[in-house]
Amino acid sequence: MPLSRRQSLLLLLTAPAVPAALSYPARAAGTEQAAAFIKRTGDALVAAVNGPGSAAEKERKLAAIIGGAVAVDRIGRFVLGQFWRMATAEQRARYLALFRQLIVFNITGQMNAYKGVAFTMGRAVPRDAEDVFVATTVTRPGQPPTEVQWDVNSAGGTLKILDVVVAGTSLRQTQRSEYASVITRNGVTIPPLLAAMKAQLARLRASASG
Repeated sequence: MPLSRRQSLLLLLTAPAVPAALSYPARAAGTEQAAAFIKRTGDALVAAVNGPGSAAEKERKLAAIIGGAVAVDRIGRFVLGQFWRMATAEQRARYLALFRQLIVFNITGQMNAYKGVAFTMGRAVPRDAEDVFVATTVTRPGQPPTEVQWDVNSAGGTLKILDVVVAGTSLRQTQRSEYASVITRNGVTIPPLLAAMKAQLARLRASASG
């Protein structure tokens, strides 16, 4: 059963080209540090999307960068929600591996659509002791501006992007609902979700090679 393409927007927006040196220690976390992190993240993302290099080169770069800037496994576990507990260790490992691969292919498959992307910074507002919401406005040629909030989390020792809120909608929450729907429509078991993710990945690979 196919999965929603909404994940592509989440994954593109949450996969900035940020080298490890741009991470900040958790003790320095605050509104200014979170805003600086997103500013550097956004600048690097724009440079990666608009800069030179083949699709394969950009794919390798993005694949290496994602793990440094985005809390991929934490997002993946959140998206699986209550069903994480019922999954076996093998199913969890397969799920996270597919989740990581889908991130890479969703980003690289839509890179051309984001040529000319730019962003402007807004306010940074603390949500709690570990999270700061940083507002930005993302623009693309021929498209209306999009208000995007980045959830920057400091748990674990470095700043990580934990969620993206687009026009008031949390994209990881949306993906969580969609994954839950796939699971519940198929006997409340994990294998149908894994099969759907694998099928989506195969379609993305076929589209990239074609």
